[in-house]
Amino acid sequence: MRSGSETAPLPNQQALRQDVAQRCPDVPPQVIDELFAQLDADYFALFPASEIAAHVLLLAAVDEQHPVQVRVAPRSANFPLSRA
Repeated sequence: MRSGSETAPLPNQQALRQDVAQRCPDVPPQVIDELFAQLDADYFALFPASEIAAHVLLLAAVDEQHPVQVRVAPRSANFPLSRA
């Protein structure tokens, strides 16, 4: 995770952010912005836009009544467990 200092997204990261936002039209932009501001380049290199969008949807569902969200995928998937 990044420290409190904010940096402008890299050009390819900006395109990725737009792709993720299109995949999550009901998610407030600030949720997507927060994820992109807090995670480092390794995260964005590791996960494709579809997986990042799935993570955004999990994060958007977290609230006081639902403090944790878990997604379980078939064991054959590359990333079998996501949680927020």
